[in-house]
Amino acid sequence: MSVVSLHLRAVPLRILRAMGDNPSWRKGLLRASERPEKQLYSDDLIVILADHAPKGRFHYLVLPKAPIDTVEDLTPSHIPLLRYMMAKSEKFIEREIRPKTRCDVLMGFHIVPTFIRLHLHLISNDFDAPGMKSTYAWGSFTTDFFMHPEKAISILESKGRIEIDPVEACEVRGDNSSILSCHGCKEKFSDLAELKSHIRIHDKDNIYNIKNETGPIS
Repeated sequence: MSVVSLHLRAVPLRILRAMGDNPSWRKGLLRASERPEKQLYSDDLIVILADHAPKGRFHYLVLPKAPIDTVEDLTPSHIPLLRYMMAKSEKFIEREIRPKTRCDVLMGFHIVPTFIRLHLHLISNDFDAPGMKSTYAWGSFTTDFFMHPEKAISILESKGRIEIDPVEACEVRGDNSSILSCHGCKEKFSDLAELKSHIRIHDKDNIYNIKNETGPIS
């Protein structure tokens, strides 16, 4: 089985069916990144876009302009680029996100992405957005399927490359209720709708005016 076939096994079947058999759909993000009207920030090395299917109230993507498809294509020579992406991301977060929310902002790569090219997610941890509608989506941001760039750098420094088993990655992410636990208080749920309702009590912005007896997500 080819590497591409293995990676597609990590993409939910419902998405594959919707997109069809042509793998060119995986380049949709790359095509979007080349459209000036989609670019929130652009320089010689990176471009920043809004995620078209946000999983949090604030959800953005940072893409390198270098032709890097996934974390597995990274080499130690890319470490300066990764640090640059992190630095620019922090500046973008401070300028565009923190003035609008008290929620924490997470930063990370999906170890088996649905789309190419490589993209760094910047997402508020309220997870209160229309795109957060499946256990697949939840596990993509709340398990080790979500890799912080510092971890990527550490692996590159120690091993020289990042190796991902897509089948194991699916198991880590989980596509069932076994991974549905609150990232604030760790309470477990069997239904995503119940979990999404529950996490509102931890919302630092408290947009639903819920009395919070357990405290915000740290």
